[in-house]
Amino acid sequence: MKNILLAVDGSKLSKDAARFLSRVPHEQTIEITVLTVIETPVIAEDYPVQRWINDAVQQERAAATRLFAEIEAMFAAANVQLRHEIRDGRPGAQIVQAAKELACELVVVGAVGKSVVDRIVLGSTSDYVATHASCSVLLFRPTGLLDSNRPIRVTVAYEDTPTALAATEEFADFPWGRGADVDVISIASNPFGLGHQSPHLAAIQAEMQSALDRATARVAHVGANTRSHLLQEDHVGESIVRFAQQHQADLLVIGEAHRTALGRFLMGSVSRFVIRHARCSVWITRNRLPKHGVESVA
Repeated sequence: MKNILLAVDGSKLSKDAARFLSRVPHEQTIEITVLTVIETPVIAEDYPVQRWINDAVQQERAAATRLFAEIEAMFAAANVQLRHEIRDGRPGAQIVQAAKELACELVVVGAVGKSVVDRIVLGSTSDYVATHASCSVLLFRPTGLLDSNRPIRVTVAYEDTPTALAATEEFADFPWGRGADVDVISIASNPFGLGHQSPHLAAIQAEMQSALDRATARVAHVGANTRSHLLQEDHVGESIVRFAQQHQADLLVIGEAHRTALGRFLMGSVSRFVIRHARCSVWITRNRLPKHGVESVA
């Protein structure tokens, strides 16, 4: 991964998202575009408060420049190329458009915004970006990791599909090292319905375990401490969120299917559930084709 869009608005959460990104290990040089979006009210030119609004916009631009200087300091020791861009308009739409124009592979954004309501629920901007961006998205939520010396705890949700394989490969693009503590999980829900036992169920679960072991081995290659878990559950999204919470994960990684024109407006039920209910950061891998084919056990 070489091209990342970091959206910041001056809030503590957006600064923490930048701090988190600055600590993600990487070997290759990464290009990071730091984007600040200024939302200007549309008012007639002859309206009395127009001059005040213009002054406020200039102050916002000056604040954005100072914010970029702060972020530059965060990445001072990192192998990155930083550039700053300021856009006018609706934040969510501008972030998605910038990611498309710049051909970004990942958008990083805080999971809530500045408003009181946004501190309670998923922020409208982050919700829009997570739903509409055609590339991968990292929604940052604080877990106490940045203010501690402990290693990062990661939950990777896996199933034997190209999208899930792409998620593990994208995660493995970064050399997390021996400090990272990674749990790779698969959810074995009963495809035949509750209360129905099939003679093929054991074989299906054995195949899932084999695929899970292969995925865990791929993640282990980047130096992380890895474990695999095959869980017997009925609700996939709820099970993923509950596991991440029980294991106090800082980051949850999940793959999503290739985005079609309609898919830019609709998200899969599992990924939608995860981003709305997880208490940790969520990394949604999207529109990436796996380098290796999905292997299935006959």
